[in-house]
Amino acid sequence: MKTLTLVITIILVSLGTCFAVLLINFHPGSTNVAVQESRDTYTLAASFDHRRTATVKRFIDSCLEANGQLPVKEQAAVHYTLTNGGLKVEAQKEKNNAEAMTRIKRMYQDIRYQIIPR
Repeated sequence: MKTLTLVITIILVSLGTCFAVLLINFHPGSTNVAVQESRDTYTLAASFDHRRTATVKRFIDSCLEANGQLPVKEQAAVHYTLTNGGLKVEAQKEKNNAEAMTRIKRMYQDIRYQIIPR
C-alpha cells in the first residue's frame, strides 16, 4: 500500500510540474520583434498576434502622415509594410538627418510597446 501511495504521489507531482511548465511556456500568437541597423538603413521587423494588427496600424497612422513621413520639421522618411500579424518598417539613413533618425528610433521603440502584449 505504501508503494502504491508513493507511485501515485510521484505521478501527481510529475503531472503538476509538467502542467506548470506548459502554462509558463504557452504563448498564444508568439511575438517576435527585431531591430537591425546597417550602414544604410534602420529596420524593424515583427511578427505578432494577428488580432493586434488593427491596433498597430492605428498607432503607425497616428505617427506618420499620409506620405510616410513623421510630422516634424525635419520630415523623417519612413516606409512600412503591414500584413495581418506582420510588420516591416524601414528608414533610409541617407534620406534622414541625425535628428530625424533619433525620432525614428523612438517611434520604433513605441511600436514595440504596441506589438508586445502586456
